[in-house]
Amino acid sequence: MKFSKKIQNWAIASGIIVMSGVSFFVLAKDTNQCLPISEYYGYDRGIPLQDSVRIALDTTDFTLSSFSYTSVHDKRVTGLLSVPKNVDNPVPVIILMHGLGDHKAVDYVVYGNDLFLKNGYVVIRLDISQHGDRKETFFDFDLTGQYKQWTREIISQTVFDLRRSIDFIETRKELDSDRIGYYGIS
Repeated sequence: MKFSKKIQNWAIASGIIVMSGVSFFVLAKDTNQCLPISEYYGYDRGIPLQDSVRIALDTTDFTLSSFSYTSVHDKRVTGLLSVPKNVDNPVPVIILMHGLGDHKAVDYVVYGNDLFLKNGYVVIRLDISQHGDRKETFFDFDLTGQYKQWTREIISQTVFDLRRSIDFIETRKELDSDRIGYYGIS
């Protein structure tokens, strides 16, 4: 009788362990799913752009304007807009981006701007999140260590900002929103 009581206790304990394990895996299954990237970077396109454009330089070959608009998370994005003259509207657009640690007016980006501009493209140069005119705080860029969340947030915010730049392009009649290219230099 004692032996069967011991077996009965082990059977009950084993059953509890198995049921706990099954419950854990059934409940944990939902937390291990990835959010599709299109949902992660989704946003309300109805957010007002509140854009402003101010001519900074007007030459015989092009117009350079500084601009800004509101992005996701109520972030203000700053940029430069170079529009060639003597071309048919609407003009194709190149979004030209700098690398981590730089800004929209760094020499290699200016060189790229001039090259595209001379070939008849409008060029939009943005400061990515936490860079140039948009710098709020600064840490060393780090993808695995102490500041990895800060770096990840910069990258994520910049994706939202780039998507909003397309919204900005779509509001400008001189820009061809059906012909947009992206060129990043790092």
